[in-house]
Amino acid sequence: NRRATTVAITALMTFGAAMILNVVAGSCLARPALAAAPARSAGAWHPAACPPPPDNGKGPSTMKITGPCAIDITGEATCEAEFDDMTAIVTRKAKNGAELMLFINVERYAGAGTYKAPNDIFVGLKDKTTMYRWASNDFEATIGPGSRFVTLNNVKLEPELPLIKCTGPQTNYQCDDRGNDPGHMASITTVSGTLYCKGGGPKK
Repeated sequence: NRRATTVAITALMTFGAAMILNVVAGSCLARPALAAAPARSAGAWHPAACPPPPDNGKGPSTMKITGPCAIDITGEATCEAEFDDMTAIVTRKAKNGAELMLFINVERYAGAGTYKAPNDIFVGLKDKTTMYRWASNDFEATIGPGSRFVTLNNVKLEPELPLIKCTGPQTNYQCDDRGNDPGHMASITTVSGTLYCKGGGPKK
């Protein structure tokens, strides 16, 4: 009869819907999960010219640079005092004739003491006409008795966009443009330790 037919159709539709849901659910459960992409390690990246060879400088310095151009500096720096600035500069040869530089500028210099931020620091690599730099001005520096050394405590340097088509030294350069290297921009450098000056103190 009509009522029985309607009930039968309704039951079939309900059963069919349940079967479809079961199939869909089974498909979802059976589908293997996509593997997550491995996280990139910023510390694994480095320019072609880094890391540089070990420092063979003879001296009491214990300045440690970590990051893509990691090196332990044992030699002495070239230090100068002019007006209210004291600078300490170390250069080392990297691979393939490139130059690695540590530059520290202590602001408001007036002899031995602790100098709060802002001061200036950068680690730079000049490889042919390309320059990579990590820099900061938010750190504290301590100048020892007689201005014979500068001490830093775990200063974190952030990457700057690479400079390309550069001429001149790292302290007075001209560059045509900036590049964009994701590996470089994801990297971090730290500087920590004590750096002694040649000649027992800064030149004036």
